[in-house]
Amino acid sequence: KTYGDFKALNHVSLEAENGKILGILGRNGAGKTTTIKSIMGIIEPEEGSITFDGIDIRKAKVSIGYLPEERGLYVNAVVKDQLLYFAMLNGMDKKAAFTEIKKLLEEFKIPGYLNKKVKTLSKGNKQKIQLISAILHKPQMVILDEPFSGLDPVNIELFKSTVLDLKKSGATILFSSHRMEDVEEMCDRIVMLNKGNVVENNTVQALINKYSREDVMNIVTSADITELIAESGLKLESRENKSFDVQFNDRNKLQHLYARILESGIELQGIRSRKTSLQEIFRSWQTMNNKTGKVIWFTFKQVVTSNWFCLISVLGLVCVFLSTQIDKIIGAIYGTTANISGQGSVTLSEHDATFLLQI
Repeated sequence: KTYGDFKALNHVSLEAENGKILGILGRNGAGKTTTIKSIMGIIEPEEGSITFDGIDIRKAKVSIGYLPEERGLYVNAVVKDQLLYFAMLNGMDKKAAFTEIKKLLEEFKIPGYLNKKVKTLSKGNKQKIQLISAILHKPQMVILDEPFSGLDPVNIELFKSTVLDLKKSGATILFSSHRMEDVEEMCDRIVMLNKGNVVENNTVQALINKYSREDVMNIVTSADITELIAESGLKLESRENKSFDVQFNDRNKLQHLYARILESGIELQGIRSRKTSLQEIFRSWQTMNNKTGKVIWFTFKQVVTSNWFCLISVLGLVCVFLSTQIDKIIGAIYGTTANISGQGSVTLSEHDATFLLQI
């Protein structure tokens, strides 16, 4: 999908399964809303196809429930009339719709709001009415854009329970949110968009495994082990209370540390490989794309075995960057000539020893 010279979506390909939750992530302007509006038929893409169970979605007559980020209730309408209006727009019989409305208001713990005007409700309760309007007709596909915005913790859990019930009923759910902890908890698969392109498309667990550090062990103990870590020739990467992230390149040293902990009478309460959260992954994506320009990255997994190698590698990249021949080097790689402008930077990321050269 293009707007003049701006390409909002560039050959985006994704698949959402029945009874599964697909997370659509990306920074503002990444293409999430354009993707959602294309699926709903609000926007017509110039190329490609959108199908539901193999049939063009325009011809399949798919029942869709949509909770937009920008809420769209008629504030001067009574809750009952508002919900009946949306239900009948989606083909429900008035009597059946009214029965379902009362049932859902009860489930959302607001049965007394049936005859209240929308404008008298709190932001959280308006959100409940908006969600009820989206699921009232038992849609085959549910699209949720920032569903937890403005909700307190109790109502967030209520919304999560409702979404998971929809999943169990077999609905196809598209879920967009900036609350990464919720995405990690609820989604089966994630599509990450950046500038209209799909940059990641995988299961949540596969993404976490991909970006997690395999050379860091998280050790939880009953007492401080900072000195024991140093004595064992290991590096303490981070610490939170009595939880220690220990970097290692020799498992024998790690075993030695465990033995020293036990010899010292300290209780080992937990040992596990350090897993990167989806929040950390998303933050690293933001870091890679927080400046305009072309980003070239090289990932060395389990190749960087010492800090000296890291230092030498970074210095080497800096030298390459400063070289007047860098445009020829990039041109040789990509078959184009790179014009250097603005300010460049070379950084070494925290995770996966990823070198970023931004021009």
